[in-house]
Amino acid sequence: MVWGFLLCTGHGNGTARYGAWINSVTHVLMYSHYLWTSFGLTNPLKKVLTSWQIFQFYTCFIHAVVVLFVVNDQVMPIELAWIQFFYHITMVYLFTYKLHWVPSCLAVGKPEQNPKAAKKAD
Repeated sequence: MVWGFLLCTGHGNGTARYGAWINSVTHVLMYSHYLWTSFGLTNPLKKVLTSWQIFQFYTCFIHAVVVLFVVNDQVMPIELAWIQFFYHITMVYLFTYKLHWVPSCLAVGKPEQNPKAAKKAD
């Protein structure tokens, strides 16, 4: 949606291309992982993939900082760079510090993996 918005408003060029590129690479890797695991195979690189995704958010955050404070990007309005800056702060926080946390009401799996579900099953 973000890239579509940038294209529709005429700002899908210049340094904005970096975010689209790295996001595309990340999603190719993620969907390859989903395809692999859909065959019932275990992906030994799952943790590397998660690290790559977090790396993507950090680099996009750094990109926003560079656009805001180092490079005078004449193509992208400064407001869009600020939006990117704050968006990636939230993504870095969520994926770095909160990724491991899943509410028990959303946990899916065998009852022994979800203690509340195991109590209800008894």
